[in-house]
Amino acid sequence: MKDITQLAQRRRTLLFLNGIGFSVMQLTRLDMLTSTEVSKLIWSGVLLVGAALWIATLLPLLRFSTKKRFTKSELAALNDELTQHNRLLGLQTGFIAAMATTVCLMILNDFLPISANDVLILILVAGVSGTIFRFAVLEGEDTDRE
Repeated sequence: MKDITQLAQRRRTLLFLNGIGFSVMQLTRLDMLTSTEVSKLIWSGVLLVGAALWIATLLPLLRFSTKKRFTKSELAALNDELTQHNRLLGLQTGFIAAMATTVCLMILNDFLPISANDVLILILVAGVSGTIFRFAVLEGEDTDRE
């Protein structure tokens, strides 16, 4: 049986890298960043780096839920009640972040016009990244206590 603490730490590291990769990949698609041809070229390269990081961390994260890779006892330890509670708190934080971003963008739009594409990307990034980072932070707090 693999050490559950090491597996949880690996999952936490993958979550942080996944959140960074997703955020970079999405934020480089903002219209406000790609106003010139040169900036489009630069941000396209950054987008590819973010996408590669996101995909490289997504696949191992998906394998954390497969029964082929871990025994039943390892899966049970990795997905205990505290982990499930942390996931719910992460989802709650992501929802609040998305709603707060929506309100802020609505207010900002009164002073500075923002494209609908940018608004959607910013709300998506706030919601998804808020969820991933909060879950990773909570998982780290649990690992530190052990």
